[in-house]
Amino acid sequence: MTMSDDGHNVGVICLDNNRVRKIIDNFATLVAVSVSDNTRLKKYMYCILQYRQGMELLRQREEFTDENVKQFQRHIDSWHQVWMQLHGREGCTNYTHMISSGHMSEYMFKWRNLYRFSQQGWENFNHVFSTVYFRRTNHGGRRHATAMKSKLVGIARWLQRRLLWMVGVGTRLFQENNGEP
Repeated sequence: MTMSDDGHNVGVICLDNNRVRKIIDNFATLVAVSVSDNTRLKKYMYCILQYRQGMELLRQREEFTDENVKQFQRHIDSWHQVWMQLHGREGCTNYTHMISSGHMSEYMFKWRNLYRFSQQGWENFNHVFSTVYFRRTNHGGRRHATAMKSKLVGIARWLQRRLLWMVGVGTRLFQENNGEP
């Protein structure tokens, strides 16, 4: 993301979904203190409102009605027209193209609920996985000179334990080992 109201760039921002939502919810505050030109400020505020309303519709967990999809696209179209006035070609990314061209609406009409295709749980698990790898394993060190060096043994054991607990088998095994019913 870049803001060039006075020629200064904010820079590239790469954050997880929850942090991005917090930023979008408070983006108007950042824009209010960053953009000095009143005309541009009004355009940004309009963009923020339209984008936020569109994204709220997109994130709903319920099945989309035809009216939900049309309303989403109206918000996105309104946002995109002003966004392009502000940023031109540089403001168009793969993501802005995907939502502004109607591809997302097409998916919404076809699948009726995009939440079930969300990768947020998987992304979160990848974060947990890498944290465990870097904090709880020896990154492939050997116990003995003749032992096979493996970076995966520690992680495989952790994943196996985690899977057993996630599906409830861990609880049952724990109770059986403690003589509980």
